[in-house]
Amino acid sequence: MNQKGLVKAIERVERCKLALEKMKFARTLDEKRQSWVDFIQPPHGFYIVMKQSVKGNPQATLWFGNVEKTRREDELLSYVFQARNLEEHSLENSTQLTPGSLASGIAAPGYSNNVTYNGITINGVFQLNVTSNDGKPVLSRVIAPSATPKDVYDERSGKTYKVPNTFLGEELADTSFDTIAEKALEFIVKCTEEAKGYL
Repeated sequence: MNQKGLVKAIERVERCKLALEKMKFARTLDEKRQSWVDFIQPPHGFYIVMKQSVKGNPQATLWFGNVEKTRREDELLSYVFQARNLEEHSLENSTQLTPGSLASGIAAPGYSNNVTYNGITINGVFQLNVTSNDGKPVLSRVIAPSATPKDVYDERSGKTYKVPNTFLGEELADTSFDTIAEKALEFIVKCTEEAKGYL
């Protein structure tokens, strides 16, 4: 294992950590999306540097062959790899931006779904009034805008990589950017720790 290469790989890991931190504290959908794109770039370089670093060391080469096999076969790791390729080599992106909305008059026991909507614009601000027609309270819900991962299509292979539900055979708690990034980071951190054993 080439020590210079390992140092370079660790630098890629640090860039992933920084992007994940930005992702967790993103205040806007654009910040969330950009931090996701910033996160998925370094792992690609990580694998390239590691592959170069193990050359000439048969045991390290065998170990990294297994790492690459896992990266190709695991649903989450292959998704991150393909999402990076999509962002880097196409006009498409790997994120779905969903605008927010308001749902009022939601049918539920004890609530009215017989409502009237009235709107008025005052000083350039639109105000919506929702009135119950049967005297029951009105149930409303604000649905926040969101940025989420979306399926990735690889034009070269004709294969679609679905947003992952599992990582190394275990079901994910959710399919958010944060969760996917945390698991991908966990894998490359583990790889760097194992690689130190081949120095």
